[in-house]
Amino acid sequence: MARKGKKPPSTAHYTHDSAGRPNLPTTETQDMMPDEEQQPQTFAVERRRGEEPTLNWARAGGPRESQYEAYPLYIREKVHPGAFVQSLQTAGSDQLGLFEDFNGLPPEASYEWYRHTGNWQNRLIHGESARVMASLAGREGLAGQVQMIFFDPPYGIGFKSNFQVAVRQRETKENRQGLPADPKMIRAFRDTYERGIDSYLDQMLEKLTLARQLLTESGSIFVQIGDENVHRMAIVLDEVFGHENRVATIPFATSGSASSRTLPSVADFLLWYAKDVAQVKYRQIYEHLSRREKIKHMSSYVMVEKADGTARKLTKEEKLNTDILPDGARLFRRTPLTSQGRSTTGRSEPYFWDGVRYDCPETAQWAVSMEGLDRLSELNRLDSAGPGKALHWRWYEEEVPGRKINNIWHRPMSTSDKVYVVQTANSVIERCLLMSTDPGDLVFDPTCGSGTTAQAAEKWGRRWITCDTSNVAVAVARQRFTTSTHPYWTIDDQSNGSSQLDRGSSDPAAGFIYEKVRHVSARRLADDNPPEYHELFDRPQKTRGVVRVCSPFTVESETPYAYLPVSGLAEDRSDHARAALAQGEFEKRVIDTLQATGISNSAASETIQIIEVEPWPGQEGSLVTHKARYRSGASQEREAAVMIAAEDVTITPALLSAAVNESAKQVYGTELLIAAAFAFDPATSDLTKVGRVDISRVQMNRDLQIGELNPDQASEAFVMLGEPDLAINQDEDGQWQVEVRGFDTFNPRTGGVDGGKDSDIACWMIDTDHDERSFFARRIHFPNAQSDRQVKRLRRALGQGLDQLKWEAAFSNKSALFPTPQTGKIAVKIITETGIEMTVTRPIYP
Repeated sequence: MARKGKKPPSTAHYTHDSAGRPNLPTTETQDMMPDEEQQPQTFAVERRRGEEPTLNWARAGGPRESQYEAYPLYIREKVHPGAFVQSLQTAGSDQLGLFEDFNGLPPEASYEWYRHTGNWQNRLIHGESARVMASLAGREGLAGQVQMIFFDPPYGIGFKSNFQVAVRQRETKENRQGLPADPKMIRAFRDTYERGIDSYLDQMLEKLTLARQLLTESGSIFVQIGDENVHRMAIVLDEVFGHENRVATIPFATSGSASSRTLPSVADFLLWYAKDVAQVKYRQIYEHLSRREKIKHMSSYVMVEKADGTARKLTKEEKLNTDILPDGARLFRRTPLTSQGRSTTGRSEPYFWDGVRYDCPETAQWAVSMEGLDRLSELNRLDSAGPGKALHWRWYEEEVPGRKINNIWHRPMSTSDKVYVVQTANSVIERCLLMSTDPGDLVFDPTCGSGTTAQAAEKWGRRWITCDTSNVAVAVARQRFTTSTHPYWTIDDQSNGSSQLDRGSSDPAAGFIYEKVRHVSARRLADDNPPEYHELFDRPQKTRGVVRVCSPFTVESETPYAYLPVSGLAEDRSDHARAALAQGEFEKRVIDTLQATGISNSAASETIQIIEVEPWPGQEGSLVTHKARYRSGASQEREAAVMIAAEDVTITPALLSAAVNESAKQVYGTELLIAAAFAFDPATSDLTKVGRVDISRVQMNRDLQIGELNPDQASEAFVMLGEPDLAINQDEDGQWQVEVRGFDTFNPRTGGVDGGKDSDIACWMIDTDHDERSFFARRIHFPNAQSDRQVKRLRRALGQGLDQLKWEAAFSNKSALFPTPQTGKIAVKIITETGIEMTVTRPIYP
């Protein structure tokens, strides 16, 4: 119970009411999509034809016009951090109400994809960046809508710079143990470095070309790169954007230095390009200066004005310690009052001030008229070191907005709360964002990592989209977004900082109220012009007593990774089947290893022995590839159908169902389908049997993908996946509780199967009222994450409004109590430390 005393803070989030997004299919409604809507749409991008020299390398593509396939993206989860935080508080909250307003779509939109515009939600996408960008631009109409892109490609060639294999493991080895579980990452790594620097540059050219399509005419892209490839990257950017649109090259100091036999590297680089430099959006940012730093900034011209109006130079001690300055003292800079060129209109004549004649230098003139000098005198702005010295004007410390940032960022940029192996310093991205965007603008990061760009965009009230091929990166970012808190910056149309807040609506696109510093010059003071101000875009006004959490976001993916229609005649989809199923040398390697090692089944503590494998007797275009005879333990030999997916294919429930139907029709008595793949849609966890045919989902060891696993060395090249072990209990008041007892999962670090413990779970979620159309994460749990710094900050921010029992449940394997679902079903999703996802549905009856 909350203690009496200080009022607990209120919680709020920004809503981007002025923006919208098309309604996308979900993983639950994917099966309802007609084949023609699931097929990719062709998206053509014409590269610009510049006259400047281009970098020469062995390019994979020739034509200037590139064709891309825009696949649909599918929503896997709908996450409302506000609902998560409300579930931790003592005061009752209407979570269902929050989720009812999540989509902002009419009921019929559930099955009319891309035809309606609903509420904006930010987006965390699991997918390869080029394919994601092609989908955003070619399928969703986001070409020309993104204000800023922050691109942080790999600096060089190495596992360490690309992979993190577990959520809480940030040390990555340069060997097979450093490989991730996600086949998308291995494929992306192989595609990027297959031909060394040539394929690296091919990949960069493709991604930058697509990125340019997304940018608004006033948009910017910032590419972060190290000294190994900065010179190559700049020339590729010149080719894509035009050398005339290069805004700046920014070296920035890093917190550490790379070891070297010669000069150590202490800086990385930002390459800033505009879509059109003539239209580029730019907001001047100033480095905040302490009083001591202002003294240094004012250089040797700095003076101190005492309370009685007299002025003197600072002592050496006062320059080092401003606390010893006299009470009421003001710092000012003696600023020149002349400009170049002799005047013929009297502005070079001597000026008399305070009984002293001040001559204008022979080749100069006064910066203001004689009447203007009189005005400066009336304002007590004139100053001089005495007779015979130059006349100046006083520029006071409170009129200095700070130090204008330029293209050398000398202060070391460090990363706070590092949660990912390659994580960019927050301050670097925030500067880029504040210089080139306004509140409500859209920011995109094709290299999500830990989500630092999205986190910066959220902090400053921008919309964001980010993607990554790594499911570990998605897991890290999901937790970061869900548990983060931010200042509530006051919206410009909120008269007292609370009007819209009370109504539950807050769109930052209206702009923030910023701190301002009066823009002062000798001319403006002399002419008595109306005051103008420098807005400090990194210092908006804060509404106190409000804990702001992230805006709603969706987790999405390419599902399936390669499209395969599952309806119609087999001959109509034979080409698709060939693309989705294992072929050639890879197929042979899998079959040889399958016969040599069998399939590990931890649930029964035994291995399924594969005695013989032969081609499937079905017709061309079949989803089943082989027929196998197998024995499990001491049982008799039986027959099974085998489906071996291609390396980059994610097996979905639709594919499994279609393969089961084929296996049942073709071979009499088949009671088992063995589906082997590197990746499975999380929803397949719930599909264990269709009719008489049992389904065994078999995870292939990732070493098979890179061809480094020898059959005689592999003890568990194939692992049978089990579904989560759940306990669902009802208390005497009719409330329900879910407990995750464990699960079987493939361990990418050992190549074997593990019986999952609660310490192996990075996150698990419950949709406590599952409608079979979307997964709403109504209960979110991060077991064993209470020591996370960001989680600790969330706990402190909630203060006395925190319900201790609910807090403990949110970081354990047991949920808090929830009422009987109106739909009669719940869905539970588990994300392991290695990013593997499993989703199951369960009926709940009163």
